[in-house]
Amino acid sequence: MKNKNIKILAVDDNFDNLITIQALTLEAFPQAKIILATSGKEALELAVIENPDVILLDIVMPGMDGFEVCKRLKSDKDLSDIPVVFVTALKGDKESRIRALEVGAEAFLAKPIDETELVAQIRAMVKIRHANIEKISENQRLAILVNEQTRELKKTHTATLNLLEDLRKEIENRKEIEQALRESEEKYRFMAENTSDVLWHMDSNFYFDYISPAIIKMQGYKPEELIGKTMFSFLNTEGVKSLETTIEEIKKEIISGNLDPELQFEQEVQCKDGSWIWVEVKVTIQLDNKKKPIGFHGVTREITERKHFEDALKDSEEKFRVMANLLPQVVFEINLKGELTYLNQHAKTLFGYEPEELIGKSSLIAHIPEERERVTESILKKISGEEISNKEFKMLRKDGTTFPGLLSINVISKENKPVGIRGLVVDISEQKLAENAIRESESLYRAILDASPDNIIITDIEGKVVMISASSINCLGLDDEKEIIGKTITDYIIDSDKARVLSDFNMVVHGIKTGPNEYKSVHRDGTFIDIEVNGGIIRELNGEISKFVFIAHDI
Repeated sequence: MKNKNIKILAVDDNFDNLITIQALTLEAFPQAKIILATSGKEALELAVIENPDVILLDIVMPGMDGFEVCKRLKSDKDLSDIPVVFVTALKGDKESRIRALEVGAEAFLAKPIDETELVAQIRAMVKIRHANIEKISENQRLAILVNEQTRELKKTHTATLNLLEDLRKEIENRKEIEQALRESEEKYRFMAENTSDVLWHMDSNFYFDYISPAIIKMQGYKPEELIGKTMFSFLNTEGVKSLETTIEEIKKEIISGNLDPELQFEQEVQCKDGSWIWVEVKVTIQLDNKKKPIGFHGVTREITERKHFEDALKDSEEKFRVMANLLPQVVFEINLKGELTYLNQHAKTLFGYEPEELIGKSSLIAHIPEERERVTESILKKISGEEISNKEFKMLRKDGTTFPGLLSINVISKENKPVGIRGLVVDISEQKLAENAIRESESLYRAILDASPDNIIITDIEGKVVMISASSINCLGLDDEKEIIGKTITDYIIDSDKARVLSDFNMVVHGIKTGPNEYKSVHRDGTFIDIEVNGGIIRELNGEISKFVFIAHDI
């Protein structure tokens, strides 16, 4: 039985643990069938139905625990030969291990599961399973043989009479067997000759003695053109060296007795028309009873398109890194442990660290100690799907100096699960200086307005009041500026003068100087005030008009 036909039953009441086992197992055995059970009862039912090659069994489960499940498996004659590997966090519990051995378990795996140990245990259990199956088959064969010989001894005195009949039946039986073999051979030959993958066999000297017709479509050769030749026939210089190295390793493994009967590798091969394609090669080594190779079964699959995609992906990643290194911001990635896994070159400019100095370290190294808890909370909120309200943090350089930074982050997900964080750090020192300068300017501006004896009103380009002097508030009889901010200046002009105010305002909008103009303003108490108004414009640095200023005198 090849590894690709392995059936593995994984049993755990925690479904997340089952998903982890399934992912780790399929990475090593992509063609294996993984059967999942979340209870002891379900595990026993699936074991009867599926007859798996290996059972990965959790110990601590509600209802029926792993010990009871294993005990029942081993007491069932049809299931007792299936190897059981306990997957448990009870690594140091000697009593539990002894009990597990008493109920018949073959091995243990400790949580959290190590992928290498998992693969090794599965391989070992599959070998045990195969040995058990072969042992059962041999015992059955010997039992049949003994029974047949016993019957023959009892029937010796009638053997002569039945000889001709027995011979006839034997001949007919052989004919049936030969027919079954021919049909079986025909069936497998049909499958081999109609699959898109190339199936082949080499002898112990690495010469092809069979190649399926799929080689015609894949490389343009007819099978008979390659029979008697080696794989070296269509490899480039690098490929020849690689294959020679593989062969030497096989020979060393034969001598050491540690030969792995399965190999898998990728190789570039030449087609008959001179073109080159990439293929994936899987090889199973045929061994005799002395564990020496007597041949090689292989499957070759074209992966040129996949290789091109992988190359394109690598090229895309390289372009991303080049572009990331050109950005004036720090680009970073961290895993769920908070460890930095990527930094662009701007980290040297902004933080004073070489990127490789920080890889593997906590990202909190770039934040002052007082803010690290808030940074962690912000990242956890982002991972949970919440938005971060305050993204400004005080960042810490290698030399101990600090600067204000704007942190923007996004979650990195795979298969709808968060696996890390990708983000940018922007130095906003100049922005903060500009904001402070603006605040100082506005404060000075306000002080000048409030100190002026004139009535000064500033509006936006739609005529809505955005700022007003203290004298204007007093002139209109208002309590504070909140009563007028956001309203239009015409709200405080008598109706008969509003049309003229709007006309004069439109002239100011178009840069036409107007005034002084006289209007009647409405005091809060309902009385009228005669005012003289001059208007002007306020421009942005780019020359665009942003506000209007009006100076009024009570006349």
